[in-house]
Amino acid sequence: TMRTTRLSRCTRTTWNRQRQRGAGCVIPSSSSYGSRIAITPSVGFLSPSTGHCICWYQSGKRTLWTNPPQDSTQTTSLSERAKADLEETLTQSISRKVKDPILKRDVVSLGWVGSQSIVISQDGTTVQILLRLPSLLHPELERLKQQVTDVATKSLMEWKNEKNDYSRASDSFLAHVNVEAIATSPAPFMSRLVDNPEELLKELGPGLEKVAHVLAVYSCKGGVGKSTIAVNLSYELARQGGRVGLLDLDLYGPSLPLLVQPNDKAIRKSAKKGSGMIYPIENSGVRLLSLGYVNTNSGVQGSGENNGAAIMRGPLVVKVVAQLLKGTDWGELDVLVLDLPPGTGDVQLAVCQELAMSGAVAVSTPSKLATEDTRKGIEMFQSLGVPTLAVVENMSYFMVSQSELSGCCVVVLLRVLILCASQLYAVRGRG
Repeated sequence: TMRTTRLSRCTRTTWNRQRQRGAGCVIPSSSSYGSRIAITPSVGFLSPSTGHCICWYQSGKRTLWTNPPQDSTQTTSLSERAKADLEETLTQSISRKVKDPILKRDVVSLGWVGSQSIVISQDGTTVQILLRLPSLLHPELERLKQQVTDVATKSLMEWKNEKNDYSRASDSFLAHVNVEAIATSPAPFMSRLVDNPEELLKELGPGLEKVAHVLAVYSCKGGVGKSTIAVNLSYELARQGGRVGLLDLDLYGPSLPLLVQPNDKAIRKSAKKGSGMIYPIENSGVRLLSLGYVNTNSGVQGSGENNGAAIMRGPLVVKVVAQLLKGTDWGELDVLVLDLPPGTGDVQLAVCQELAMSGAVAVSTPSKLATEDTRKGIEMFQSLGVPTLAVVENMSYFMVSQSELSGCCVVVLLRVLILCASQLYAVRGRG
């Protein structure tokens, strides 16, 4: 049984001196053991901060083991050469056996795991592996982490059994593998597909150079709940660990300030010298910007909370859209969600010309008119080289709770009774 006792300062000093001499010492009878117990220098270890002596106690004899029993955790230290060999073994095992379930490539060739991502404790019983992913929005992240954990644990045990350096270790050696995932600094996805990525980053500007993907949420019919879908989508992606931004580009009727009301609505200037950019508002992990958040004194029509009508022609609309996109210091984002206005007008064309979007999401309702307009929107974005990744049929059904259902039944029953009474009254009147 593992037991602990706290030694006095004098006892600790004596034990340390005797340990250096290769001799043992005696715990006084005032200890928690209640009797004098000999401690040999090869048993346990003494914590210098707390003074707790960890030792193996033989039940019934009031003595301590000279050598730790089979269920102890005492191990030998690893040399730097052995640690380097273990790192290489783990890297090769993970490279052979762990593949990304989506890309069908091993995580080492993808650059997600390397020798620098593996940290081994001095005794070799704990291994820390860091997965450097492009984004934490990986749909199979937990499965991927579990695969790395299983492969590393098995490889560590096999390496321990093969190496002579561990011949003095306990047979009950347990390896603990901890796998964590972090997101690396993002880059526009198109920068990996073009021959001259520097030119692409120059066109995007400093505000968008670290935005990986741009996703447009659109509808060709107003009033279908497009802005609500965009807000819910952004916050759900952030809840899953993504770095998300949301830009409201409905200049004629910005609805984001009505849907999201941050405590701090102040828009501040960016710290980048000479850029003239601004920071977006951050709320619950999502970076927000809308013309409705901009100060009324900015000179842009429709800005501010109590804004008036935004009366702008096409060229001015394009200029404001470019200012909101490239004049904002978005920082590192996995996804920038764009809430586009209804239709297929200047804003949609300006966005597709300014950015290389990863995809779009269409929002519709079950009505035939909204469905037909959605089809036209899909064709427009497809002609501009932007694939529609999904279509959301909003307002497709209505969920009623039990109490509301009971109330509705009562109301219907009352209306039926009133209708019957009125019909009977009319019949009697005619009679």
